Amino acid sequence: SENVIVKTSYDKNKIKSEFFWLKNLPKNLKKYTPKLIEFKELKKKSQYSIEYLPLNPLNEIFVYGKNPILFWEKVFSIINKLLKDFRNIKKINNQIIKKNSEWLIETKSNIRLNTLSNLNLINIDHNYFYNNQEMPSLREITKFCINKSKKNRILPAVIHGDLCLSNILFNSRINSIKIIDPRGRSYKNNLTIYGDQNYDLAKLTHSIIGMYDHIISGQYTLLNFNLKSMEIKFERSARLKNIQSLFINKIIGNQKFKDTLPQVILLFINMLPLHKDKKEIQKAIFANCLRLYSLYKK
Repeated sequence: SENVIVKTSYDKNKIKSEFFWLKNLPKNLKKYTPKLIEFKELKKKSQYSIEYLPLNPLNEIFVYGKNPILFWEKVFSIINKLLKDFRNIKKINNQIIKKNSEWLIETKSNIRLNTLSNLNLINIDHNYFYNNQEMPSLREITKFCINKSKKNRILPAVIHGDLCLSNILFNSRINSIKIIDPRGRSYKNNLTIYGDQNYDLAKLTHSIIGMYDHIISGQYTLLNFNLKSMEIKFERSARLKNIQSLFINKIIGNQKFKDTLPQVILLFINMLPLHKDKKEIQKAIFANCLRLYSLYKK
């Protein structure tokens, strides 16, 4: 109300960490966020308020929009500038960033995999087939992707922690972006704005190449789940293929894309137990893990 949006949760640490990130962002980076207004800690919950911006999130434009490639060239240029600005920071403790990166890659992935196993929704030790090819078990794929991801060179930076398209708002009038819902926590739940930018790059790739937003919005076809010919398909127009190619060329680079893909697969594996009440979405995410793994192994 009155151009103010209030975010409230019983998870006090989550709200506190998001507020901390927004508050402690260096002044030259505050242009990328809505104006922060206040933080309140109530008896059972916490809340913070920011200015309300009536802007479209990029995930809606990506999934439902018909914007030409020139639009996305502009968007990726702005995102590229944000990533560069976030890397341009004073010397920080790289050892802490490395530990945080390893926690996100290895510890968190194993925790989520064990949670998934306990839910008995997908057999993590079974060798499923994708498009008539036998795949390693989900446990083996997780281990493989963890090992590959840990070999990437750390990119110390201010990191958002959840830099997916749904958390990026685009202002077409002045060609600018605003990012919302930052993470703001490290591996020991310490408050921080710093981390390994590889994680933010993986989150962006998770949206644009991984097609996460298309899955969540039901824009996919899942064929023959649990059979040898299991496959997930997306309606990839020439325009969408051009956007994805542009993203790889403009933001990631071909070699970096190859190096980032295992961490993207881990992000999808981490999502599986979170969708326990949405079986069809969960099946689609699982099939997508196998699709991306087969893409990596080509």
